Amino acid sequence: MAWCRSRSCPCCRPARRVELSPASPPKALRAQLSPREVEERTGQIRLRVLARSKHITAAQFEAIADEDLALLFGLYDELFFQGGLRGALRGPLTLRLSKRMTRNGGKTILRRIGDEVSYEIVLSSTLLFQSFRDVERTIKVNGLICGDRLDALMRVFEHELVHLLEFIRWGASSCREAPFQRLAHDLFGHSDHFHQLVTQAERARVCHAIAVGDRVCFWLHDERLTGRVERITRRATVRVSADRKFYVPLRLLERAPRAVESN
Repeated sequence: MAWCRSRSCPCCRPARRVELSPASPPKALRAQLSPREVEERTGQIRLRVLARSKHITAAQFEAIADEDLALLFGLYDELFFQGGLRGALRGPLTLRLSKRMTRNGGKTILRRIGDEVSYEIVLSSTLLFQSFRDVERTIKVNGLICGDRLDALMRVFEHELVHLLEFIRWGASSCREAPFQRLAHDLFGHSDHFHQLVTQAERARVCHAIAVGDRVCFWLHDERLTGRVERITRRATVRVSADRKFYVPLRLLERAPRAVESN
């Protein structure tokens, strides 16, 4: 599954790389870390998150807050960039979670208003909590196997940090291009730029045997309605008629029986 499928997403636009000055990324970017170094540093981050976070109290955590992303940022800055990442920012950085992102694992945005610059990193809490839940399969992020939800969170966050680094240096970023992929590999050992977190469409197919295009039934008050699934995000979009569609939780849907034609 592609990390981001939207052509309008700033993470996937072709990167017009123009050197920005006077700021530049931390010197640590110029060195490739060995797999052992990456493992040691990410291992320390895991331990410190579990020790300091009020919400992430287990590797298979059931709660997370925006402040946990701030904690992660500080730890990565300290252990991978010797504290130089925050100082390289040209403006404020916002870190937040989103329940509405149901396909992208994360996104990083650079905003310019006149001479002012700001950054935003957004991670999908929906995809994190859908993974390691009721769909049993191997979860990979950036080509790396994730053993638990905290692993997945860290791999997604690392991907977005690389976008942030490119935005700081070049003012543009694309994970489809070779410079991004080299930087992600050298810093964090990523072998790919895709996520395989569990999407709602996959859960619908595996757990409810429902897919886009299927005819389904559901109850609305005392009326049993039948329609066709047009889209699956946090809920299913069901078209009942030309002018009626409903957003229905998956647990309330059942497959409509096939019509039987007489000869």
